[in-house]
This record gives sequence, structure tokens and C-alpha cells, in this order.
Amino acid sequence: MRGQCFAVSLVIACGVAVVVMSQSMIKTITGIQTAYYEQNHFADVFVQLKRAPLPVAERIALLPGVQEVQPRISTLARLDMPGMVEPVTGKFISLDAHPSLNTLHIRKGRTIRRDAHEVVVSEPFAEAQNLEPGDSIVAVINGHRQTLKIVGIALSPEYVFEAGPGEVIPDHRRFGVFWVSYKELANAMDMDGAFNDLTLTLTPGAQETDVIHGIDHILDAYGGLGAYGRRHQNSNGRLSDELEQLTNMSHVIPTIFLCVSAFLLNIVMSRIIGIQREQIAILKAFGYSSLQVGWHYIKLAFIIVLLGVILGMLGGIWLGRAFAIIYMQFFRFPIFQFQMDKQAAGMAIAVSSIAAFVGVLSEVRKAIKIPPAEAMRPEPPANFRPSIVERLGLQAFFSQVLRMAMRNIERKPLHAFMTVMGLALAMALMMIGSFLKDSMNWIEEFSFHLSMREDVVISFTEPTSYRALAEVRSLPGVLWAEPQRVVACRLRHGVHSHLLSIHGVPAETQLEPILDANLHLIILPPQGVVLSAKLAEILGVKVGENLQVEVLEGNRPMREIPVVGLVQDYAGTNAWMDIGAVNRMMKEGDAINSVFVREDKLYENDFFAEIKKMPRVANVTLKSAILEGFQATTAKSLNILRSIYAIFASVIAFGVVYNSARIALAERGRELATLRVVGFTRRETSGVLLSELALLIVLSLPLGMIFGNILAFVITRAVSTETIRLPYVIRTFTYAYAVGGVLLAASLSGFFVARQVENLDLIGVLKARD
Repeated sequence: MRGQCFAVSLVIACGVAVVVMSQSMIKTITGIQTAYYEQNHFADVFVQLKRAPLPVAERIALLPGVQEVQPRISTLARLDMPGMVEPVTGKFISLDAHPSLNTLHIRKGRTIRRDAHEVVVSEPFAEAQNLEPGDSIVAVINGHRQTLKIVGIALSPEYVFEAGPGEVIPDHRRFGVFWVSYKELANAMDMDGAFNDLTLTLTPGAQETDVIHGIDHILDAYGGLGAYGRRHQNSNGRLSDELEQLTNMSHVIPTIFLCVSAFLLNIVMSRIIGIQREQIAILKAFGYSSLQVGWHYIKLAFIIVLLGVILGMLGGIWLGRAFAIIYMQFFRFPIFQFQMDKQAAGMAIAVSSIAAFVGVLSEVRKAIKIPPAEAMRPEPPANFRPSIVERLGLQAFFSQVLRMAMRNIERKPLHAFMTVMGLALAMALMMIGSFLKDSMNWIEEFSFHLSMREDVVISFTEPTSYRALAEVRSLPGVLWAEPQRVVACRLRHGVHSHLLSIHGVPAETQLEPILDANLHLIILPPQGVVLSAKLAEILGVKVGENLQVEVLEGNRPMREIPVVGLVQDYAGTNAWMDIGAVNRMMKEGDAINSVFVREDKLYENDFFAEIKKMPRVANVTLKSAILEGFQATTAKSLNILRSIYAIFASVIAFGVVYNSARIALAERGRELATLRVVGFTRRETSGVLLSELALLIVLSLPLGMIFGNILAFVITRAVSTETIRLPYVIRTFTYAYAVGGVLLAASLSGFFVARQVENLDLIGVLKARD
């Protein structure tokens, strides 16, 4: 029975591999993250503001719970990179001579010298642009064109996930982080003796919410945009969400494998015990106790489990290294080396052993309860009777071989049901790999084609008048342009609050249409706010209820605004209002701070050349660049995931069909041999057994589709976070792909069993028992 035992071990190995990979990856990332944050003094609280004198930072340092404060200057700037027509954006941050928080990990070169025209560049951007220490960059900072010499390449705990404004996927060719001296940036920004960015750490036991409240109270007069903790810091928030998704997924998939492996162990042990009834009786007659006999079979099950665990740990290490390559595309640490979690291996052994024990317990109990005298007798023959098809008089519609298969299925309904369930789970798992691709395809379709119809988003350094919109519309190749006013706010509802920016757009915007879950266009009313469904969930607010809106810029008004609609989006949390309503709320007249643009690609070079001449432009976002990055990173990740799920599902399907067929062959060997003797051909004899398996496979397909839908729904809930959400979308191809995969695996196992049927030893099988 080595083939059956090995098939069960493979199923166990798949479950163990997922446990080892996911738990080890969680431990690896968490360990690297903790060490990196501690060694480089990652801040606990962050806040951006308009402008404040440096002594204000000293007032904040005196707040209860504040341990250390680091004021600095930060701004977005345009870069002129050789060979790139479109503008490139850089986030420039001032760097003290001896920074105490968010210290850099220098990978090449050195840090900057005080007062020198030098810059340290982030490693992802340097790699994408082939920059080395000694090279120079040209930056337009606050309208001042400067040439800076690169003296170092570094990583920062603040930018483990380095994405530019509005980017879901990092685009390292078009966005990078740069660190320059305080004096250099202060001169460019006219902020000598002031700061517009603040980070700080907390004392042990300090209440973050109390400290944030104190910071906001002090900085309100200086244009504070609302302090927030690590959880809402963009880089750390994305990493935390990834760990949460990985943790949730580590509970879903292994459960399937452990259930299937318990079922397979049960049917394997039932067959072994059935064959060895007489040996069990003899052993008990000679004085072996029921406990000794039962322990013998439990040890046999544990040997199968041990083989599966060993294979699973090896597979988990291989999977972990493959996933480490994926994570390194998104998250940058000084060291990212996969380390197997020994506790995860121990947990996998324990859980697999429990599953094995549960799987064989019922059969072992049957074995030890059989009295020796009864066990020495051959098993009574099965109770043969017409199948339900024959009782209904429909036998004329089915062949003789098919009717024989139906009768055997009815004789053992529990065994047939468990086989169907195993195959259905295999199909569900096969669906998940393709479902993930369906979800990402829909996110791409929705985000980049249905709701993002502009080609370029131009952001300005400060809110400006509609004159800027007219200037943009006059640029070469501009087909259409629409204004946007983005306002930093804190939304409150009951005890819940959330920092974000409200997007003010035209009521019937054409370039950034707001769509509901049914893809119906939402026309923004003169009053009211439309929220993403995830944001409404976070705030606990429903359509028709009022939100308290605290504006964090300008005159900082407070407003009660009704929620007039919800939008099912898939990234971040967003809020939209009519741009006129936003302007009235701000009491600022017609003001904008960004423009959506649809351009003619024939004039793209001229368009970007003119954009580079506009000093007030802080950032230029290209939809094509975001889409290109999204496709490049997700395609590779999805192909790996799809392959893994396909392999795992094939192992389940093969194991279930092979074990069921082998047991059926062992149980019905006399019947099949008798058919050969009375004149059935080898093909007809194999057909009796394979027809039964084919019926079970056909019955499992609709159930597998149902399980696949349930599992897909569970996964969408498991990975739903504030930063990313998967839509529940399953296309027709996914069903066909899953059916084809299960049929292929089942056909392969059926082929091996059919060969064994054709090679039956007719004389040996037909020998009667003594």
C-alpha cells in the first residue's frame, strides 16, 4: 500500500508546507521589522503642518509621554532625469548632522556633510535609475532649480514601502526619497528656523491618543494636518496590512488539507484493518491487549504523517524563499532572508498528528472491539440489491457497466460522500488560484479604465485659482482637463475618527467618475459627502447620517455634513464632495490644487516639456506608469500563487481518486477477476471501476463550484484591509480551469489504477479463503 500511503503523505505535506511557509514568513518579516525599527529608531508619531518655528517643537517635547522629538522640513520636488520625458517626483527630507529618529541605513557611500550641496538617495530609486555615489541630480524645489551631488544610497525605516502620492504599487523609476541638509532645504523653502514636519517617540506606557491630542492642540495654530501613529503611517500601515492578510490566509488553506488528509487516513486505515481482521484476532487470542493492537495502527498512521511533515517542511522552506522574492519587490529591508520558524514546524507536526489520530480513531476502535472468534471469520458478503435507477425502471438508459458502478456507490454511501467531498475541496482550491487573478483583473479594469479615465494628474505646491486650470488646458496635446480641490480633514462619527483628504471634484466629472457597486454613476449633490464603503465601515456611519468634518487647513472650519452615498472601491479610504461645496466649506472662492488631464499621446513630449517649466507643479502622476507597475508586480506574484494552488489542488485530487480506486480495487478484486473469467475484456473490467470513479467526479464538480465560491468569499473577507480589498469576482474561465485541473489529476490517478486492473492475477485473486 505504499502508493496510497505516499499519496496521503503528499496531501499532509501540502498543508504542512503552507503552515511552515506562512508562519515562518510572518516571523521573518516581524523579526526583521522589529530589529530594523529599533536599530534605526523608527518614530511612534508623525505629523505634517504648514509652518512652525523651531521652539514649538520644544513645547511638544515637554508634553507628558513624549520621549524625543525631531523637527524637520519635507517637500515634494520635480526631478529632471536624463532619458525620461515625463517629470519625476522626489520627496525631499531634511537631515540633521546626527539624527536621532528614523536614522538611515547607508548601503553605499556616506551621509551628507553639513551645508554641502549633497544628497542621499533611497536605494529603490537609485537602482531603478542606475545612480551611484558621485552622480548628480537636478531638482526643482519650491521653484528653485538646484544641482545636488549624490554622496550616499540608503534605506529608511520610514520608507520600507516606498510609494509616491496616489500610488498603490511603488513606481521606483518615477518616485524616490532624498535626504539633504536642513540648511539646504530651509533656504530652498524659505523656512530657516522653522519646520513643517515632525516625528517623535513615546515613553514606555504612554497613551498615544493623549499625546496626539496634545500635539494637535499645539499645532492647530500652525496649520497642523493631524498627528497619527505608526499604524496609519503609509509604509508601516501597508506592511501591517500585509502581515494581517498573511496571518488570515495561514488559517484558511491548511485547514482544507488537514481535513482531506484525515479523511484519506481514515479510508486507508479502514482498508488495512479490514484486510487484517484475522491477524488481529490471532494476536488478541495469543494475549495481545486491545491497547497494544490499537497503538500499532496509530503508529502506522504517524509514520505516514511523519513522511508528510518532512516533505512539508522542505516544501515550506522552498515556498518561503519564493515568497521572499515577491515581498522584496514591495518591502525594502537592509536584510531580507527567509528563516524557518521552528515553532511552526512543531505546530505543523502537532496539528497533523491530531488530524491523523482523529482520522484513524474510529477505525482503530472497530478493530480492537472485534471479538477474536468473530474476526477469524471472513467478512460477510455485501448486501446486493437493485440500484435506484433500476428500481425506477430507467435501466434501459444506462449501460450494464454503469449500472454496476451505481449499485456499488449505493452500497457504500458514506465512502462515496467522502470521496465527493475530497474532490470538491480540490476543485475549490484550484479555483482560488484563478480567482485571485480574476480579482486583480477586475481591480485593474475598475481602477484604471472605469473610474480613472485621465492620463495625467498634475498637483500644485499650493492651492491656486482656476487660472491654473486654464493654463493646463492651453498646454500642447491637452484634450480635456478637470479641476480638483483636495482638503485634509479629520472625519468623526460617534467615537470613531479618521484622518484623510476629501476630494472635491465637479459634480458630473468625466475623468474621475464616481461609481457605486453596480457601476452606476453617482452625481455629487451640492451638499453632502460620498464615502468609500470601507471608510463608512471604519466610521460606523450609514447613508443619511451626518459626519463631523474638521478641516485641517486654511481657517480650519468645523462642519456637519450628511453622507449621501457609498462607493465600493478597492484601495485606500476615500471621500468625495462637489468641488463647489468644498470651496464654500473652505470660504476660499474658486480654488484648486490639482488637475486631471486627458492628453493626446502625439504631443506627449511637448506636453511634459511645458510641465517642467511650471514652477508651481509639485507632482505629476501618470496613469500609464501606475498601471505598468501594477501589471509588472502583480503578474509575477499571481503566476506563482496560481501555480502553487494548482499543484496543491492536483495533489488532493490525485490522492483522493487514487486512494478511492485502490481501495475499491482491493475490495472488489474477486468481482473484477470473476468478470474477466466469464468473458469481460480488460477494458470492460477496468470500466466497471473507472465508471464508479467518473460518477463520483461528476457529482463533485457542482459541489466544488459551491465550495470554491464560499472559499473565495472567505478570502475576500480575510484580506480586506484599509489599504487593499479584493472584489468577489469569479469568471467563467475559472470554473473551466478548475474542472480541467481536477479532471486531469483524476485521469492520471485513474490511469495508474486501470493498469493494475489489467494486470490482475486471476488465479491468486480467485483463491477462496481458508
